[in-house]
Amino acid sequence: MLPIVLKISRITPKVTSMPRIVRLLASSRSLGTFQPVQGVQGIDDISDPTIGQNFEDFSLRKSNKLYVIQSKLKCTEEEATKMLKWSKEIQATDYKEISENLTILLNHEVTPACILENPWLLVEKKATIRQKIFSLNDMEPKQLRDFVPLLRISLINLMKLQQRYKQESPHIPHKHRVYYLSNQLEIEPRIVSKYLSLRQFIFYLPFSKLHASISLLRKYNVAPMNILKDIWVLRYNADLIQERLDYVKKVEVKRTMPWMVRCPDSILDNSLKITQENRAILGRNETALEYLCERLGYDQQTMMYIMSKHPAALRVRVTKIKEILDYLLIEAGFSPQDIAQVPRILCHSLETTRSRLNELKNHGCTPSTLTIVCKSQREYEKFVNNWLSCREKIKIKEKLDSL
Repeated sequence: MLPIVLKISRITPKVTSMPRIVRLLASSRSLGTFQPVQGVQGIDDISDPTIGQNFEDFSLRKSNKLYVIQSKLKCTEEEATKMLKWSKEIQATDYKEISENLTILLNHEVTPACILENPWLLVEKKATIRQKIFSLNDMEPKQLRDFVPLLRISLINLMKLQQRYKQESPHIPHKHRVYYLSNQLEIEPRIVSKYLSLRQFIFYLPFSKLHASISLLRKYNVAPMNILKDIWVLRYNADLIQERLDYVKKVEVKRTMPWMVRCPDSILDNSLKITQENRAILGRNETALEYLCERLGYDQQTMMYIMSKHPAALRVRVTKIKEILDYLLIEAGFSPQDIAQVPRILCHSLETTRSRLNELKNHGCTPSTLTIVCKSQREYEKFVNNWLSCREKIKIKEKLDSL
């Protein structure tokens, strides 16, 4: 029996020397669950995300969130995943809190589609979101989802808007500024709310000033979404807005933009000058694509395919396109096909293009394609050095052959 006792005594120290947390985890895996041990120092205060009452790991908690979002909003897994990826704050929020927020919103008839559009709602505090919804309801929305984006405003500021609404609602059309702007711009209230939540000064502008500004902008056919995206224009006096828009109208600009009211005179003058030059170059054509078709001799479908290789070329100013085409076709002697093969050339500086082609010509190099002209400075210099090196070797070989 003595050898057996000795064998056990050798094994025992190894078992007892194992850290207690390792032994507890090992035993919990065999049982399937983990029960915290009370009174054991170093166990209850462990902040390991993989240890919980049900031994849930991160992937399991993520699955819980996805399940909660999908089941409550009746959405696809892709939509639920997109919501979770919206911010790290959502990823760190417990699925129970997400579930409670969704329940509150759905009980107040906020549609699933509206919640999917506003993923930040998942991280609002439960008590705060209830107070905010109370404030929104006090402003008498036709349906709560019209004002949902306003929940992003702090509770204090939202309560100020609530008081503001009570003061002015009897005196303004549609009772609320969101609905007034929605009617004037013919845009859904929820979209108007989204932009106003980021530009709260609109709620405090004198209504007479707001009405005069919005009426003028609509009179001069400024696109509603452009007004909403650049809503700072409504802070300007109606007299200044009309003066600027009258000036722009004389130049016959096709699309009047809000920034034309706000920018300095020098910038506006330069922009209008470019517009006039573009119109003179385009002639009967309306777009850069049509102009390229005319200059290079391709039909519109073929030109669209050519430009799909480098779409940025269609965003180049028409004045610059004309200068580059004039130089390449008339001075440098390239064909329309050469340009069509490398539409990227239209995006490059004319000075750089001219300088490189002259340098290559001086070295006796006539490039078969414009690709080398579009290379980076390092790649271009490498090409030139290789060309010079090869030319020197050819000269040396010719001398040796002649001996």
